[in-house]
Amino acid sequence: MTTPYFEVNGQGPELVLLHGWGWHSGVWETLLPTLTTQYRVICIDLPGFGRSQACGDAMQLDELIEPLLRVAPANAHWLGWSLGGVCAAQIAIHFPDRVRGLIQVASTPYFLADEGRAWPGMSSHDFRQFVHAVEEDKASALTRFVSLQAQGDSRASHVRRLLRTQLDSQALPRDEALQAGLKILQQTDLRSTLKHITCPVLQCWGEQDAIVPIACAQATAYYLPHAKSVVFQQSGHAPFLSQPEKFTTSLSQFINET
Repeated sequence: MTTPYFEVNGQGPELVLLHGWGWHSGVWETLLPTLTTQYRVICIDLPGFGRSQACGDAMQLDELIEPLLRVAPANAHWLGWSLGGVCAAQIAIHFPDRVRGLIQVASTPYFLADEGRAWPGMSSHDFRQFVHAVEEDKASALTRFVSLQAQGDSRASHVRRLLRTQLDSQALPRDEALQAGLKILQQTDLRSTLKHITCPVLQCWGEQDAIVPIACAQATAYYLPHAKSVVFQQSGHAPFLSQPEKFTTSLSQFINET
């Protein structure tokens, strides 16, 4: 697989940023002026997203993280949003020497609702409908996804504007990348392997998240009891865009302690 696109800015402790499904590393743009004064920030476009080369539609999670490890520092803090948080957690589980600290934002070890284990999440029916919508018209589906990510946020119009700006700043993600990412979200279940994470963990949740319900915070704590948790009140799926000052303060406190 070809090397993914990445950018490095700033000086200090190394911090890798992984974006979520449908987006690219430009989603971190508004945070970089603050983060790069404290950290050496490595922003990576996941394979098939942004300026990274396309991936195969049969790509599995381990195949997705392999190129990330090739361009990332030997040891760093990893911050992942949504799908990026799943990737970062998988790296912390299987490559503990590469992860000094793990920060997950609006990310859950299992994305779908699991009634048998009383696990909150998106219903399988709603997820299948969304997959179908992406197959039919990805541009329209991504536009609806912008609104869904901002839903319930006290600064919804602001979040929608920032997400829309970044979505329009690059070519739309490749079809195979979108489908591979959705398949990973549908099939990945890290609950039983979270116990293998040995590094410090910070989890950030949006209180009004319409994609990853806030109930996931307590459910995930059962499998990862040593993690620190921050809930962003009146925030949706992108608390780093809605409440950037609180987000960067929480991030800095965590990194300074680790």
